[in-house]
Amino acid sequence: MKKIFFAALAVVAFGVSNAQEIKFGVKGGVGASTFSGNVDDAEAKFAGHLGGFAEFKFKKFAVQPELLVSYIGAEWNHEYDDFWYGEGAIDNVQYQANLLYLHIPIMAKYYVIDPLSIDFGPQIGVLLDAEYKMETTFWNDRTESHTRNAKDDVKPIDFGLNLGATYNFKNNMFVSGRYTLGLTNIDDMQPEPGDKKADAKNQVFQVSFGYKF
Repeated sequence: MKKIFFAALAVVAFGVSNAQEIKFGVKGGVGASTFSGNVDDAEAKFAGHLGGFAEFKFKKFAVQPELLVSYIGAEWNHEYDDFWYGEGAIDNVQYQANLLYLHIPIMAKYYVIDPLSIDFGPQIGVLLDAEYKMETTFWNDRTESHTRNAKDDVKPIDFGLNLGATYNFKNNMFVSGRYTLGLTNIDDMQPEPGDKKADAKNQVFQVSFGYKF
């Protein structure tokens, strides 16, 4: 994956020197993210992103490097049977992982028709912050919430692949949809003796709105 990313950087360098048209832009949007792997019952949670990009276009093809701040993660529940902790029996614990990344996608774009492009490319993510939230529900419906910093439990670098499409309007506005397939097991915790190491890969679907200058 590293070789693919650096090859994409070489393509960007080529695009800078040979592009017929160069545009800059800003984008932001929302979506949903979760974990794939062996995280039991992982569910989607809110995801958001904001950033900028440059598009180097030559005829029907373009290269678009981006710089995005992204808020992603996942939620999952664990139900207990007669497990006692503190003041009583626990019915359920809801977990939420909140991850903040600096994402650097490098997208190759093919314009099927003038306003519509199909987009594909690698992405590297640099972890900026991470936290885990835990909400415990006891047998009597009483709840307790705890939050802890989890940056040391998550790998600092994440690689992924993006696939999506963009539709450009005549007023320089655009809308795009994108799916990110995470390739890195981001879990950096050491399992307890006898336990299996967790496997958690980021999966993100996002819708973006933006403007090209």
